[in-house]
Amino acid sequence: MMKRKGSKATKKAAAISSQATARMTTKHPAQPRSTHRAYANSGKRYALSNDQLRHIFDLLEKDESMRDLREVAAIISNTGIRTGELCQLRWADVDVHRRRLILANTMSAFERYVPFGPKTLQVLEVRRERGPEAEYILGRSPRALLHRVSHQLRTVCDSIGVSEVTLHLLRRTFFARLVNSGASLDSCMIIGGWRSLSTMTRLIPGTEDWFKFAARNQARIEEEL
Repeated sequence: MMKRKGSKATKKAAAISSQATARMTTKHPAQPRSTHRAYANSGKRYALSNDQLRHIFDLLEKDESMRDLREVAAIISNTGIRTGELCQLRWADVDVHRRRLILANTMSAFERYVPFGPKTLQVLEVRRERGPEAEYILGRSPRALLHRVSHQLRTVCDSIGVSEVTLHLLRRTFFARLVNSGASLDSCMIIGGWRSLSTMTRLIPGTEDWFKFAARNQARIEEEL
């Protein structure tokens, strides 16, 4: 007697479909909503508010054991530098006279300049005084320091009800604030080291407003013809 071809495959497909349906119809218990997630929904367009940022720095200021975290967070929050770039940043890359960081061999594969202000300068001066012989801004073991402060940041933020905060979120918050202050998308791309406008606008909250503004201008131009 000849066996029908595909019968095993059909049964297997039916079993998989049944399991998938069971998973979809299973009710899960409601999760407690005691914290503000730093990554709402997909998590790609979230930034800390100014109040949240101030609260975090107020807590760090009171705890001397958080000194490295306070300084790293200040540098990233005020320059938008990537954690990987900060990890590799040497004192030779700091142009104090022109108030800029010189970043080379980055993800974008080109050298760029990142400006910094008085607060960042103060942090850099303090770190330089503590480690005058260090080659890197973050000392002898930048990677280990970043690993430690990343864990501290999560702990501190969890304690105030803001979960899943990372150093990268501080970078994203900086650019969200920069866009909201009126900076052009071009200047944000240059400072942030993005080669693709679509990548930047997908990650940074507030950039969609620039497209709405451009659309209004486009409509106005069309009416003039």
